[in-house]
Amino acid sequence: MITLRSQELIALNQLIEENLRIRRGQPPIYIDIANNLGRLLSFQNHIVFGRRGSGKSTLLLTTKKEAESRGVLCIYIDSELIKENPFPDVLLSILVRIFEYLLEQSKNTERGIFRRFKRMFYPKGHSLNGKATNIIKDLYRLRTEPEAYELERQTTLTQQGRKGANIKVGLGQAGVGAEVDQATGSTIQETTGTTIVKIRCLQQNLEVYQSLLAEMLDKSAQNMMLFLDDFYFIEKQYQPDVIDYLHRLSKGANIYLKLGTIKYRTSWYRTSGDTGRITGVELNNDIFPIDLDYTLEDFEVMSNFLDEILSKFAEKADIEIGDLDNLFTEGGKNMLHLSSGGVPRDFLNLFVKSQNIARSRLLEKMEKQRVVGEAARQYLNETKKPNLSEDSVGDSSSLTQMISRICKFAIETRKKTVFLVDQGESSKNPEDYDKLKQLMDLRFIHLVDSNTSATYGGRKRYEGYMVDAGLWASPRIFGLEEVDFAKVDASGRKDELRNCPKFKLG
Repeated sequence: MITLRSQELIALNQLIEENLRIRRGQPPIYIDIANNLGRLLSFQNHIVFGRRGSGKSTLLLTTKKEAESRGVLCIYIDSELIKENPFPDVLLSILVRIFEYLLEQSKNTERGIFRRFKRMFYPKGHSLNGKATNIIKDLYRLRTEPEAYELERQTTLTQQGRKGANIKVGLGQAGVGAEVDQATGSTIQETTGTTIVKIRCLQQNLEVYQSLLAEMLDKSAQNMMLFLDDFYFIEKQYQPDVIDYLHRLSKGANIYLKLGTIKYRTSWYRTSGDTGRITGVELNNDIFPIDLDYTLEDFEVMSNFLDEILSKFAEKADIEIGDLDNLFTEGGKNMLHLSSGGVPRDFLNLFVKSQNIARSRLLEKMEKQRVVGEAARQYLNETKKPNLSEDSVGDSSSLTQMISRICKFAIETRKKTVFLVDQGESSKNPEDYDKLKQLMDLRFIHLVDSNTSATYGGRKRYEGYMVDAGLWASPRIFGLEEVDFAKVDASGRKDELRNCPKFKLG
């Protein structure tokens, strides 16, 4: 029988902790329930949506490993490493990585992808490798320059003419007059300035880059996948520009984009108010979405999904998944599912943290409120709040204020763990509604119903959200009603949910 102090359980916890974060050289444990791996392996552009800890990086790296085994060239870039780069330097960094990768592949004499034509004689600098090398040098140089700078050029002109003749020499838009002596001639110098703008250089050279990449891949008869993980770290206002450029760069070049990001922290297109021109990509046309998020809306499906993940780890530790249920008091396992919000990493973290709390208090089992609830509170303070600051640069203050508003309204005043939002108010208050969705992606609130009625709302439709358990589960708040949002009465209605208070946007 498994107890909180069993060596098998300690080994299981160690296995979980080792796999909570992707580690270099360690193949991630990925559980593919919805055939997302198969979809991502197809030669199509994809954008993978998921909250922190939903498995985006695990899916992308698993896909990369499988694609490489099939002979596909793969480049993986973690956007967190280039997030400090201003725009368009972030594009320059990506382009450098692409060309350096292909150049390295072509130079490998044993398994180089261009070995069939490496012996062909080209004038120096005109081979594919030479062109790629020159482009890399130009990109490195451009990356060190300011966003816009003046480039000065000096023109020297020598003229011979008859003695005593007046000569007018045209240079650019300016004319320069000079007396020219037949015997000695004269030299005229003029300095002209040109404003160089980085993004303009990148746009002007896009066709050159795309053509060279297409030629290099055609020569090798191979496809390439560009994995850009944690894309939401790139400054939001420039995200459409980055996606737009990479989409045009890859188009027709056998390069396929695989982006991983948080949905409501991402802007994949922008429309110009003056011209109506769209910058970015269109979902289900230019790029196809894959959503990894399991919400509380279908609580049973979500719970089974999380238990399946835990069972895979338990299997590796020679533990029966049913034995783990005995570690909880009544309602404890349900609280664990609820507190996770459907996010696998949060679920596994809370599972381990709950055990640590129970052992430190000399308890034999994980209790619903005192243990799992306390684990949720600690996890929110130690992990979710720092995540909010990291993921919402520039917006953290307004999002924190929205959290305070929600907690004061739902938890302190109305004493309910769930609140409703009128669907009609979302279009009237887009800024507040966007904050609401961002807080959902940041795991401070959780969707429990995307389309419900209310006992007080007539024909209006509402969205239901649960405040994260870390904000109310421990210590127990006097008079607080823990709403059973999935409970259905004899008429098929969710009256506990429908009786929840309406939170007003704006």
